[in-house]
Amino acid sequence: MANTIRNFAVHGAALIAASLYGRQIAFGPYAVTGLMFVAPVMVMLIVYSAYDAWRYSGRIDTARIFGGLAVGGTILCGGVLLLLVLAPTPSAAAGDAVGQFVMFLICMTILALIVFIIVWIIKTLFKILMWLFSSKSGNGPDDRNKLNGFASLAIVFAALGVMSVEGTPFGFAFAPEGEVSAQIDIATSPDAVWRAVNTASSPKLALPLLLSMLPHPVSIVDEGGAAGAKRKVHFAGREGEGDMMLVAQPRVGSSQSWQVTSDTSPLSMWAQMQSVTYLVEPTPTGTKLTVSATYLRHLSPAWFFKPYMNIVVGEAVSVLARDKHDRALFGAGA
Repeated sequence: MANTIRNFAVHGAALIAASLYGRQIAFGPYAVTGLMFVAPVMVMLIVYSAYDAWRYSGRIDTARIFGGLAVGGTILCGGVLLLLVLAPTPSAAAGDAVGQFVMFLICMTILALIVFIIVWIIKTLFKILMWLFSSKSGNGPDDRNKLNGFASLAIVFAALGVMSVEGTPFGFAFAPEGEVSAQIDIATSPDAVWRAVNTASSPKLALPLLLSMLPHPVSIVDEGGAAGAKRKVHFAGREGEGDMMLVAQPRVGSSQSWQVTSDTSPLSMWAQMQSVTYLVEPTPTGTKLTVSATYLRHLSPAWFFKPYMNIVVGEAVSVLARDKHDRALFGAGA
């Protein structure tokens, strides 16, 4: 019973320390860096290491520490995801208390997911190293002490420290540019496809689950597709609301781009859209439409956010491609 209480206490202390740290960073200049999304793993590891050293009079056991870290990361991830599900759902204007709370909760959800991934990678790699070392030495459990201890912890802390400074002025950063595209064949003429391209998609367009969970278009003001025409898209969601303004560029050959001139949508602090381009090419059976989008990623670490944002933006351009397909075949009311 005493051990159970102690385990609950150390997990609670680790989660509270990580949450308080995350809250402090979330409202500062490093909210989009590795200090927000990676460093909390170090905070939790310090708590578990300190507890293990105290509980066992300095005879720390790395397997025991990493095991506790994995459990704590799992609890954090599950708990924050549950809070996100239970959070208020009405749309909230930017700056509204509900919108700010939900935005913070989403940041904490992302933090929890990254913590969950990192701690289980640490635990899994440690298990593999233990198995390899035991297999080669032929001695078994007694060799655990050779991998446990300050050397193992020092390596993990050093790796987490390097990852934590990604995106900071005193650290490093990976290229923020991203580009995704989607293709679709349309059994009609290029002229019909161009007419569809020059008409804004309806904000009532059905969205996949991933996009429907994020702020999405609720109204559009469209001036057509001529060069210089503007298209104002209003986004809203639990995180707040804002506008994205796009301006049509002159058509060059079989392609036309829409440049984003301003973006105050709730997700612009995470990914800044740059342009959307439509490539319309004739085929023997009709037309091939390629929709591509470019964006700038603001969040670190790149190993997590680059694939995630490629998926999100990829879903968005796929929706645009399917919408233009339906409009070209069935008209603007499709």
